[in-house]
Amino acid sequence: MAAEVKTRYFTGNNLYFIVVKSDGTIWNGSSFVSINVSNWTTYAVTMTEQSTSGLYYGTFPTGITVAADYTLFVMIRTGASPATSDVTFKEGTLSWDGDSELGSTEDSLAEVIENTDNILKVMQAKILRT
Repeated sequence: MAAEVKTRYFTGNNLYFIVVKSDGTIWNGSSFVSINVSNWTTYAVTMTEQSTSGLYYGTFPTGITVAADYTLFVMIRTGASPATSDVTFKEGTLSWDGDSELGSTEDSLAEVIENTDNILKVMQAKILRT
């Protein structure tokens, strides 16, 4: 499979996502490990903008072969490389059967809409303060 993780955001940005198991461990490109902030760059899975559309696609790591629900955090990279100070743009759950996504639900769509609405409210509040 490819491009299981999709989002829409302003064009020209650098987005990535991280994968977290229910036990709190994080995917480092080869296995799930305890979080160590000095290794943050190894946790980032790059998302690629499609042309200049603002549509960003990322491929869920094929090395994750255990069926489970994984938490994904889509991050906006603000510096030269991924860092813990990057902004979490969106979070959600991906149900994985060990080989491919099991599919999404209406609840996950509602979460996306709610997250987007929350981000817009934060941005509006910041604009009003300036």
